[in-house]
Amino acid sequence: MMLSCELHNSSGVKGGITNFDPAEDEKYLSWLQVVNQDELVTALRGDGRKQAAQRMLRQKKDGQLVLYDSSGFETASG
Repeated sequence: MMLSCELHNSSGVKGGITNFDPAEDEKYLSWLQVVNQDELVTALRGDGRKQAAQRMLRQKKDGQLVLYDSSGFETASG
């Protein structure tokens, strides 16, 4: 998100300083230059959901799965 803001000169960015190596992000720069903010947010949310699903499967496999109800309270894992 920081790179997108920097590329599109969005306000609120603190000078474009990150703690990431810019060389690692070069493969995404061409895509970030043409994607709009809504598309970026949708892509990031999809990546987050994918990571959460993988983590949940790994925890379930290891017997460490913790489930929460809609109120955010821990429930018994199945």
